[in-house]
Amino acid sequence: MAKHTCAICGAEVGLISEQKLADGNFICRKVCVKKCMKIFNKVEATLDSVNAHIEQVEYGTKVWNQIFEPLKKAKKKEEKLEEIKRVEVLYIDDLFKTKDDIPPTAADINIAFEVINYRYNNPELITIISCQQMFAELLTVDEATASRIAEMCGEYSLSIARDIKRNYRLKGMIGAI
Repeated sequence: MAKHTCAICGAEVGLISEQKLADGNFICRKVCVKKCMKIFNKVEATLDSVNAHIEQVEYGTKVWNQIFEPLKKAKKKEEKLEEIKRVEVLYIDDLFKTKDDIPPTAADINIAFEVINYRYNNPELITIISCQQMFAELLTVDEATASRIAEMCGEYSLSIARDIKRNYRLKGMIGAI
């Protein structure tokens, strides 16, 4: 049985522990594949697109951990949450994006609902939301939050099919995109 080397971390991989990419490179399932979102098509991906995807996932996770994780731990959580709820223009990037694509916790969902519900009841406040899930997927995370978002958006909702070529952050950085 042929052994290969993971093109990202350098680990030795075999038939069961490897993922072959479209460009012929291999990545390990134990570490590197787990860094990708489950919906990311690794079979059709190149090493460059996998690296870019992992970088984007790590960035989103970092942002989430800097903003929402402290809210769960802070002694003055209510004060911070009130400030977030009441800000004139709120941009929520990657709603319900979590580390390693694990489902959001009940605490995550409760915080998101509290913010969205407040803003739903105060329509003069501007709320802009980006999310990696399609609307049907959002409904499965939390119907109450998703339905409020849908009503708040009205005709101003935009769904874009998943395609790494549409990721503006990667435009011009990777030869294949």
